[in-house]
Amino acid sequence: MNTTLDPTVDFFVEERRQKFPWVNVALFLATCCTTLLVGTLLMVDFRHTFGAGPAPELDAIRRNPSILLSGLPFCISIMTILFAHELGH
Repeated sequence: MNTTLDPTVDFFVEERRQKFPWVNVALFLATCCTTLLVGTLLMVDFRHTFGAGPAPELDAIRRNPSILLSGLPFCISIMTILFAHELGH
């Protein structure tokens, strides 16, 4: 029985054309937007509870889009956790 590897055998692997992962990018952006929105609503609610801001509603964000910056720490924190989790896979 011959167990040596025959170096003359060629393996043909068909190369697949790499496509841009549009679905992955879209889902990532949707996750960023929703976590930013939730963080903003949490901060607006927190400020309203302690009497330092407008009522917690989406109209407050439409009237003053700069409120979105208050949700940025929440968004960055959650996205960092999700990123680390996904890299663990």
